[in-house]
Amino acid sequence: MLWNKDEDQQLVELWKGGSSASLIAERFPGRTRNAIIGRIHRLGMSQKRTAETHRRISRTMTRLRKIERQEREARQPKVTQASRIQALLKSEPLPAEVNTDIAKVSVVDLEECHCKWVCSPVRNIFDPAYCGDRRVLGTPYCEAHARRAYKPTAPPQPRPLTTNSLTLAGLKVDA
Repeated sequence: MLWNKDEDQQLVELWKGGSSASLIAERFPGRTRNAIIGRIHRLGMSQKRTAETHRRISRTMTRLRKIERQEREARQPKVTQASRIQALLKSEPLPAEVNTDIAKVSVVDLEECHCKWVCSPVRNIFDPAYCGDRRVLGTPYCEAHARRAYKPTAPPQPRPLTTNSLTLAGLKVDA
């Protein structure tokens, strides 16, 4: 594509204003960042930037990225993988274990959205078959298999005190 005088003038203004080649390319439809850099070089302006201009651009871009990240985080609820699993475990009681799961997907047909629970028998390790149901976000398994894979742990039981543990703690025990 050829450049006309209006585009050259606009390019010079944006470049002197401190805009990066990527930002300038967004303003010129059909032009790439490399095309902008090449045109600036051919216009003899490639050495005009100073260290201060680079610092100013860097600070501006950092601020813009921070604002975009904050807006993105504000739109998305704070959900961690652990909280998803906890909600899944608390929602219903654990299903009974099934001895024979029905395999629906072979390893060739397995996709990212499928449950990765291996349903084929142990003796058939060279051709595994998978559940294939839609998986729960944050886990590799469907809802039923995630409940089986991530069982809640029982609260720790206090250990009974023995005479050895009391002696080690510095207490005298009369037996």
